Amino acid sequence: MKKRILGIMLSLLMVFSTVPAGVLAQEDSPADYGTPGVDYAEGEAIVYVDGGAAALNNTNSRSRSASAYETEELMTVEAAAEPAAENSPMLRSAAAQTGKSLVLVKSGQDTESLIADLQNNPNVEFAEPNYFVEAYGVNEPTDPDYTYQWALKNQLNPGSTSIPSADINAADAWKAVDTTGNTPVVAVLDSGVDYHHPDLENIMWKDGLNYKSLTDMGGGEYGYNAITGEDSKDPMDTDTGHGTHCAGIIAAEWDNDIGVAGVSPNAQIMAVRFLGQSGSDMAGAIRGYAYIQAAAKAGVNVVAINNSWGPSAVEGRQLRSVSTAATAIGRDYGVVSCFAAGNSNTNNDLNSGGIVNSPYVVTVGAMDSEGYRSFFSCYGKETVDVFAPGSQILSTTTTFTDAAHPMNTHVMPVQYLPQIQEDGDSYFYEDFENTSRVGLRLLDADGKVVETAKSSVLSPGYASDKGLQISLDSIQNDEAFAIEMVFNRDELKSIDTNALFNIAFQAGCDNAMYGQTFLLQYQDKDGNWQGIDSTQVLTKDPVSYLPARLRLSDHNWNQSTQEVNLPDFMEYKNPEAQNEVVLRLIPKPAEEGQQGVMSGKTADTATFRLDDVGFGKKASDYFYSDGTSMATPVVTGIAALLSTKFDSAEEVCARIKGGVNREEAQEDLKNASVSQGFVDAGAAFDDTQCVPVLNDLTIDGDTATLKGYFFGTQGTVSVGGQNAAITGWADNTITFTMPQGIKGKQEVIVTPENKDYGRNIFEVSTYVKGYSTLAAPDLKLDEFGDYDLRSADLYPLTMAATENKLAYLGIILESSKLKMSVYDIAAGKWDEKPVSLPENMVETPNLSFYSMTAGKTKFYLLYSAQEKVIKDGKETTKDIVRIGTYDPSAATWKTVDTELGGTEKLVVYGDKLLAVGGDDITVTDNGVTSTAKNSVLIINPETGATTGSLKDMPEGRSGATVSASGSTLMVHGGNNGLLNPDQKTYDNTLSYDGSSWNTYDDSFPAAGQFDANQTLDAAYTALNNNGMLAVGPVKDLDKAEMMDTWSFNAKDKAWAGDAGKLYSQTKTTQNIGAASGNQFYVLGYTGRDTEPLVFRSTTVDYTIL
Repeated sequence: MKKRILGIMLSLLMVFSTVPAGVLAQEDSPADYGTPGVDYAEGEAIVYVDGGAAALNNTNSRSRSASAYETEELMTVEAAAEPAAENSPMLRSAAAQTGKSLVLVKSGQDTESLIADLQNNPNVEFAEPNYFVEAYGVNEPTDPDYTYQWALKNQLNPGSTSIPSADINAADAWKAVDTTGNTPVVAVLDSGVDYHHPDLENIMWKDGLNYKSLTDMGGGEYGYNAITGEDSKDPMDTDTGHGTHCAGIIAAEWDNDIGVAGVSPNAQIMAVRFLGQSGSDMAGAIRGYAYIQAAAKAGVNVVAINNSWGPSAVEGRQLRSVSTAATAIGRDYGVVSCFAAGNSNTNNDLNSGGIVNSPYVVTVGAMDSEGYRSFFSCYGKETVDVFAPGSQILSTTTTFTDAAHPMNTHVMPVQYLPQIQEDGDSYFYEDFENTSRVGLRLLDADGKVVETAKSSVLSPGYASDKGLQISLDSIQNDEAFAIEMVFNRDELKSIDTNALFNIAFQAGCDNAMYGQTFLLQYQDKDGNWQGIDSTQVLTKDPVSYLPARLRLSDHNWNQSTQEVNLPDFMEYKNPEAQNEVVLRLIPKPAEEGQQGVMSGKTADTATFRLDDVGFGKKASDYFYSDGTSMATPVVTGIAALLSTKFDSAEEVCARIKGGVNREEAQEDLKNASVSQGFVDAGAAFDDTQCVPVLNDLTIDGDTATLKGYFFGTQGTVSVGGQNAAITGWADNTITFTMPQGIKGKQEVIVTPENKDYGRNIFEVSTYVKGYSTLAAPDLKLDEFGDYDLRSADLYPLTMAATENKLAYLGIILESSKLKMSVYDIAAGKWDEKPVSLPENMVETPNLSFYSMTAGKTKFYLLYSAQEKVIKDGKETTKDIVRIGTYDPSAATWKTVDTELGGTEKLVVYGDKLLAVGGDDITVTDNGVTSTAKNSVLIINPETGATTGSLKDMPEGRSGATVSASGSTLMVHGGNNGLLNPDQKTYDNTLSYDGSSWNTYDDSFPAAGQFDANQTLDAAYTALNNNGMLAVGPVKDLDKAEMMDTWSFNAKDKAWAGDAGKLYSQTKTTQNIGAASGNQFYVLGYTGRDTEPLVFRSTTVDYTIL
């Protein structure tokens, strides 16, 4: 349709041209229309005719009869559209007539003969070929700071061939983009956007007040604020800068003679605020998604949503509702959702927190300018789709300030960046292009100068020809050292040290110190070296400030900049060098009291490079930042570019995942994502360059059907390293016969003919060892906005089992509602509806405030309640601790008040209900503290009263796992008090055999025992003879020897993996379990949208008395 519209527009231009039609018709030389089938459609013409298609049938004409033509009226040209000038050479006697039309004519003739025939008809004004057209792309931006935007075009080391250089190949994408369609709108779901920023104010979406459905939701001109208690109409980025930074990466205005340029030159930004320093939650994110969906439904051309946020990578919490929202808006309205992978340097395959897989979602890791995985970036061969630039990204930040939000309290305050600012903004600025007014000295661990560098030692600078460098060859790994920047006092004399001023420079260490931090020091008036605090507030209570530093987050150049308050700067004069002023960089120590040392040096040669050193009077409106939060908007911007040509969100996602650069990716990045590369925006527009994207695998018997994109010409498919027999091959679907003996989770690789491979990992069959797979719960528990909240949205808190029933309590984080589900063990199914809970329960996601256990027939729940009471004539809230007894046969609760504190752990031991440990709380004028209790109390569930006790534990425990089997009572983990100012966490085990306690020196989970950096959630149960079983933590993920089931043996006093059991090939989190009969039932979360929960049981040595 776009091509047809463009064709009509081109024809209209012919209509309104000042070139006489008669002249065009009277060319003596043959017309050169181009190549048929290449430049135009053979046998077709667009005709401007008076009287429409019917006028082509003119019996007085020598032309063919219109009956021989296939015609289509494209557009009627009104009389008002005719040229008005009386002396126009296009005016004829029929100029004032109406009924002129543009008509598409098709014929069996060749186009040249067809046009000649048509032009013989006096009603025909002109005829031309039906030309093929394409949208014109855009050139590169002219913004002054584009040079420093290495993500778009890497110009950091001009002329260098030895330094790797990676970027997203934006220029090729800009040439391919379609600029003629509707303006793409990108929603930035974040901390808001500074809609008055000079580089953003002209690209903001400002139509929010024009849609009643949006104003009814509380939206304003620029978007929506989903933070409860704030003005919903105002999404201003007041205190963070994060959303503004993302917005600038996506769409900062082009060619406006200031600042930076966005990835997408014609996108608009819709601001949706839900993140703030005061706190954020998923409910705000869902409210934001609901607003964006309403905008798309109302007709706003929303094409993508940027989500540079998420839970901690190792929390294992599911954002199921956000995933549901992202899938719905992608499916129904063609909107792509881009999510950050996280910044904790963890393997997301081992942590199912965050967004689950969806064909409408792209999960993004961060890379640096040389193609390495950024040291902080999360990764995952199954869970991260692609990498994008995320180290040292220059973009906009919020300029908003008021009394409540001074600039130095912002998370990303404006920075002094001398290389992009006016000369008048600096007291001193050295770019090394002509001379050097800065020297460098390298000091060893003893403070001895071992290297110096002055103006004679110049190197390539930061996106420039010259900088300063000094060799680090003499410093080896684990050796202390320091680097000094030396200035001439006279050069700095204009600095007003009585006012706040700025210190900034660009630096890098090549292959050394990557991911490490240098601290900046100066000499106080007595000559002592002191660390420098910036003015940026790090914590507010108590107040602390971010130290002045240089963090090496890129293998290449890194920005250091800080506003400081140093009234005694330059007061010290070294007697031996009175005209020197020195700043010192020292490696940040691993621990307080230690020296910082050289690290990461991988060769004998390393160099410290320096450029753009400045002392400033004022900051810019921009900020250098690192994070997957910065990589994500790069991809979102690419999605906006692709949306101008491709309508399907699924296809846009596939093009991003398939258009990847593997050749320039460093080895540590290649095995860190599904795509095994980083984004190539130009390749994403070209089917021939897009590698296969594997979205879905279904298996029916021996026949497998693989769906995805860019499969190209038939090649090979391998599953688990074995080639499969192909039975069908198309660009989006491949069918093949599964190789024999393949089971469990396997890597599938598609390699088309004459094209690079694509890969993904699928579970070709359920593979477990020693477990039975049961029906996982999938109940509708609640609604939030337009979305159902189901069992997979429940954050589990506690689980217990009677002889015949199993129950677990959890909380829906979006709505803060507690829900309890019951499983019938004999029937093998879950009750269709959740259990009604006691009234007035306190609803919080804190596991310490709920404990559930069970006897043979009933469940016992310890919880806190709040009730309104009248005190001194005023309504107030009373906190009550209660025990609820649930009888599943009658589906009834009986609740009683108890004198327990509420953090004890309940367990049925023999015929007694016990309350184990918990917190002894102390309230003073200085606040509330607690210590863990070592008591084991006997509780009467009918009255809530304490009727006796067992022998005290050897030490107090709060928040421990407590379970019993037969005469064995086991206590594992916990802490010395939830509010203990000297917090201590335990990882060992205590056991009670009916007469005495044993304390073991085991350590579980222990460092080095499992794969690193994973969620260590485990489901526990006691076993007979002082044993325990734990399910969850993984060792050797994706290997044949993978283990996730662990047992404690009292005789050996240690934990060991059980090679005969495997709960799940996919790492699970939020594991929770309970034993009944001889079975231990475990519920875990996988993070997959196809199977979010797994529920399995294994045979254990367990006894309920």
